Amino acid sequence: LGKLGRSAEVYADNAAELLVDPDPLVRAGAVAALGHMGDASHVEAVVRLLGDSDADVRTHTLSALVELADVSEAFAMAVASLLRDDDATVRKTAVEALGGMGRTAY
Repeated sequence: LGKLGRSAEVYADNAAELLVDPDPLVRAGAVAALGHMGDASHVEAVVRLLGDSDADVRTHTLSALVELADVSEAFAMAVASLLRDDDATVRKTAVEALGGMGRTAY
């Protein structure tokens, strides 16, 4: 769905339902798809995944927030909290996400 870009926005509700799937691969795919779609209607559910137990889900969530540029700056503090994550990839992606949010994020 995510590869369809903004034309897939009609499927955002379906993807959002998968954000709570028990399988971390499904959650990661769903959050990535929502980011690619550019649909910010489920941003609160996306932000909750910053606290997911799976590092890949947290990494995909950070990337998705950058793609949701209209709202990403509002969540800069939540993103910054992952600069101290136990997973090095999550920390790296958090740095990149903050950079992608622009100067007004800090």
